[in-house]
Amino acid sequence: MPTEATGGPWPEGWIEVLELWMDNNFPQLLLTLGQYTVQQIAGGGIVLAVSIPLDNGAAEAWLERELSSREQVEYTVWMRPPSQGLSRPAKVALHKEILSGPIDKLFINDAAGLHEIALPS
Repeated sequence: MPTEATGGPWPEGWIEVLELWMDNNFPQLLLTLGQYTVQQIAGGGIVLAVSIPLDNGAAEAWLERELSSREQVEYTVWMRPPSQGLSRPAKVALHKEILSGPIDKLFINDAAGLHEIALPS
């Protein structure tokens, strides 16, 4: 536990999350792949739509926006594998982000690396 000088004891909820992580053999977040589309909207904004296939529907996936400028936007596509022994039918996780313009460049970091996504002109 952290000392009083470094923030004191953790709240009970944090301890429960740590214990759950340990009980599941310390699963790691993984970069995963998605399919990306962008659409221009009024006012110069962009809608980013991401479709992330999950072979095991018990997994979770999401986009995380990285620190970036207003004009150059970057996201990372993460997946949390399911708990051991938990299996569900395949599914697709769908995510949409609305980015107010102007956007000069859009990047996605996924399991295949860092990609620049072509913006509509």
